[in-house]
Amino acid sequence: VTSTTQAPLLGSITNAVVRPDEMLSFRIYASDLNGDQFTIGLDPGAPAGAIITNLVRNFPVPATNTTFHWRPSRDQASTTNIITVRVTDDGGPPLSSLQAFVVTVLDYVEVSVGSTNLQRGQTVSIPLSLASSDGVTNLDFQLGWRADYLANPALTIASPAVGAATLLDQQTNLAISL
Repeated sequence: VTSTTQAPLLGSITNAVVRPDEMLSFRIYASDLNGDQFTIGLDPGAPAGAIITNLVRNFPVPATNTTFHWRPSRDQASTTNIITVRVTDDGGPPLSSLQAFVVTVLDYVEVSVGSTNLQRGQTVSIPLSLASSDGVTNLDFQLGWRADYLANPALTIASPAVGAATLLDQQTNLAISL
């Protein structure tokens, strides 16, 4: 009598594209035709924060309800990540199957404008901040306000090497170019 043991089976995993700070989650399917119990995990080199959660069923045939989760940080923006998932059974000898997939984390640009309350006759500064995962070039945007909201608006660029700004339209719109 000849006995053949087979490696566990791992379902297909597709490549993905995700934004920084956005959760990527999907199911990973695996089974073992020999009835061996198995575990699923990430091989070394997976990006920081990537995890797999396992819920394994052993009856009537071992199967799994396994989920991959990763929320890339802004520090991981503009990266391409090759991630390898491995399923290993407890047979004699233990056998494994693996699959690599690619997750591309997009760039990000965040512009924020501070806010404040202002009473008639007061002077105020409102910060404008820009954060980016990659060098920013040719970024243009405008801020507008009603003509009766502000009298005599003035514009000061804190870092002229970074960008320029001008007042437009009878001083009711601010055009910023970086």
